[in-house]
Amino acid sequence: MLLISCVLSLSLLALGVISLVDAHARSAGQLERMRTDMLKEAELRAVSVEQLGARVAHDVKNPLTAVRGLVQLVQRGSTGCDQERLGVALGEVDRALEVLHDYLSLARPLRELNLAQTDLRALLDDVAGVVEARALERGIALHVHGVAQTLAVERNKLRDALLNLALNAITAMPRGGQLTLALERRGEGATIALEDTGIGMSAAELAQLGQAFVSGHEGGTGLGVLLARSAIEQHGGTLTFSSEPGRGTRALITLAGTEGAR
Repeated sequence: MLLISCVLSLSLLALGVISLVDAHARSAGQLERMRTDMLKEAELRAVSVEQLGARVAHDVKNPLTAVRGLVQLVQRGSTGCDQERLGVALGEVDRALEVLHDYLSLARPLRELNLAQTDLRALLDDVAGVVEARALERGIALHVHGVAQTLAVERNKLRDALLNLALNAITAMPRGGQLTLALERRGEGATIALEDTGIGMSAAELAQLGQAFVSGHEGGTGLGVLLARSAIEQHGGTLTFSSEPGRGTRALITLAGTEGAR
């Protein structure tokens, strides 16, 4: 009788354990399905929000461009304080257009690079020419160093990345300074350094650099660095920063050459 009782007890215990394990497995399966459904829903919402944001940015850009043209037209016929005020309005419209341009560039899906042999020194000269007027307004001296070197890149994409970095450097020097763009050969590739003598960044600010909508500059979005890094990495290169508060920042671009692009 004792043996039979023990066998029955063990059997009941085994059945209980099996039922418990089965219930736990069912619960785990249900939780995993719920988690998967929530992730899919969140992903769909994120895509919808991104598409909506890109559409709004595109729709807002056109009227802003029209407003800019009208303000510029009125400014030409104005004098004194009115001209200065319209100049401020024009600058704010330009800033809004830059933000919209950066956002639309970020929302645009990556495409294959259209590589072509490009003179990187000439490209640096081009970038320096574009930012020269803004640099002069702030009392910033521009210097370009390096000999001619040809590399297979997508010129416009790399140019935009360099422009974003150069404009960030100029913004970091509100009281004047120096901005140096230097090109050096590195094996089959090249390095491009943009070095400013601006306000610099702390270690904490440097760690956040390149995060969307995180910027150390008033009115900044952080998209410029994010877009620059994306373009450079698509070329198979790297973008790194070093900085010291009060002494400036150095952005270093390393390009490996044709084989590294994707």
